[in-house]
Amino acid sequence: MALTSDRRVEQPSEKPAGAERSKAVEAAIKTARAYHQVNGDTTRHELITFNNAFHGRTLATISASNQEKMHKGFMPLLPGFKYVDFDDLEGAKAAIGPNTAGFLVEPVQGEWVVEERAGDLLGVARAGEDGVADLAEVLRDEGFIKDFVVHQDGPQGAITVLLKYSADREPAISDIKRVSKPGLRRYVSTDEIPRVLNGMGIAILSTSKGVMVDREARKQQVGGELICTVW
Repeated sequence: MALTSDRRVEQPSEKPAGAERSKAVEAAIKTARAYHQVNGDTTRHELITFNNAFHGRTLATISASNQEKMHKGFMPLLPGFKYVDFDDLEGAKAAIGPNTAGFLVEPVQGEWVVEERAGDLLGVARAGEDGVADLAEVLRDEGFIKDFVVHQDGPQGAITVLLKYSADREPAISDIKRVSKPGLRRYVSTDEIPRVLNGMGIAILSTSKGVMVDREARKQQVGGELICTVW
């Protein structure tokens, strides 16, 4: 069984949403176990979960996570959970045993990245005003995020970002710095466009020809508003 929890860059009033998420995960755990027990198999009670996931803050949901920071002060944890590496299909298959009741999956992970990086990303997106989707599209095309969804019916600027990690679980975005701000706009000519870490990073500009990365702006010989740098 899979449980999807969207991670919005903008996180309004997290408390009620967090409480509801914990209830939903608790229900998922109970449902997985009850399904087998109602059908006569009382041995299947374990759920396979994935490293670095965040499922909630009840005792069961923190037991479902391997994050030590979640465990402090609440030991011993509840039994019945196995942890495997995220995005490791073979590892997940190998973890299946006679006691397996199901899988508990949080497809979009990275709680700390959402809190520390995505806050900057939202600020950068607002600096680009209506260019939220354009900015996210550039980040996706340049390999810094997996994908994104702009919520047209949600709060202004609300966006769900699917974060990207390396095989070693390192975030693709090491840092993102907002340059142009509402109170201090920063405009650059073609010659003034910065080179970020000798080309290892990118600068994103809003130009008369759209939002684009620094190398494309140089190619098209256009300057514009320097929104941010990313590496």
